[in-house]
Amino acid sequence: MSAAASVRGGAKPPAAPPPRRSSPRWGFPPCFWRPGFFSLRLLGAPESAVAAGLPYARAVFVSGPPLCGALVLSSLLRAQGKTLPNMAAALVGSALGAALLLLLCGRMGLGAFGAGMAMLAREAATLAVLLAYTLRHGELIRPSLRRVRLTRAVFSEIMRSGLPTLLRQGATSVSAALLSRVSAGFGAPVLAGMGLCARAIMPFTSAVIGFGQGFQPVCGAAFGAKQTARCQEAYRFCQRVAIAFSLAAGLAFFVFAPALAARFAPDAQAAEAARRALRLQSVAFPAQSAVILMTMLTQAMGLTLRASLVATSRQALFFLPLLAVLPRLFGLWGLLACQSASDLAALGFSLALTRGLRGSSSARCGCSDARTVCRSHPRSSS
Repeated sequence: MSAAASVRGGAKPPAAPPPRRSSPRWGFPPCFWRPGFFSLRLLGAPESAVAAGLPYARAVFVSGPPLCGALVLSSLLRAQGKTLPNMAAALVGSALGAALLLLLCGRMGLGAFGAGMAMLAREAATLAVLLAYTLRHGELIRPSLRRVRLTRAVFSEIMRSGLPTLLRQGATSVSAALLSRVSAGFGAPVLAGMGLCARAIMPFTSAVIGFGQGFQPVCGAAFGAKQTARCQEAYRFCQRVAIAFSLAAGLAFFVFAPALAARFAPDAQAAEAARRALRLQSVAFPAQSAVILMTMLTQAMGLTLRASLVATSRQALFFLPLLAVLPRLFGLWGLLACQSASDLAALGFSLALTRGLRGSSSARCGCSDARTVCRSHPRSSS
């Protein structure tokens, strides 16, 4: 008897199988579901894309604690002059993340969920390597929960040193969210092109920030020992290296922007937007590296207010007003030029704030900070 005859005879057709979920929620507590949804909506993602991005957003929230722990241990080791453990942890985490990304996404087809699991494993492996080295070979600083003292003095000192970094990271997140929302108003191709530009430039920015973080312990130790000449010499050397690297990277990005955009953009319109944005931002690479190093200089000297202003100048003080004005006045070109214009404005602002630190009438001996008494040229009693 055919299936059609069975239905006419009163028999019920077989029930349809339940719809298959495209992204399982394995391992994610319910408290991480709604923040992921709100975060994607805040970033300007359309409703049609939220469902696809939720698994990765949940993984981002779950990987927050291991990432914070790894950042703390990395800073402690770098302050002791130990850079090899950081490099080893980064290599182990990156290798594991890449292997899992290939396995979960390429072979098993888990999509965004697989990418999130690979990221979570990468952060956990990085933390494990750093923690194992710190507990076994810690010389000056060894983490211990029994020695934790939540006092106001300790908290104030941590905030005084870390507030510029906190503000810089917060400003970067806010500016990225607002940039996505404004870009979405110009269409999905522009949004994809701006995202591609941001990902392409990220290695350059990370390299300059890492170089500046290596400069900070040298500058902080020299400044604390009143050896301001050594501090200023180290700054000038790092600035020259960073500017040379920025010029070379900017030239490479400007030349290869069309090929890079065409290789990774999903369509021709997104590739054109990415090409324009890459070329505009590559022109301002030297300004960006100079501002980053001036942030590291003021932060290492303990100048919290100046460091906070310099740190937030690129992504908040100038970028946000320009993002509100330039797209309205010049359309798409105004949107694409926001970051470059912000970098140039932040450069002039930062140079004005650090003028007393980079040179003065006593620059021949390096005592550029008015609060520092030079041992070679003591101040007169008058």
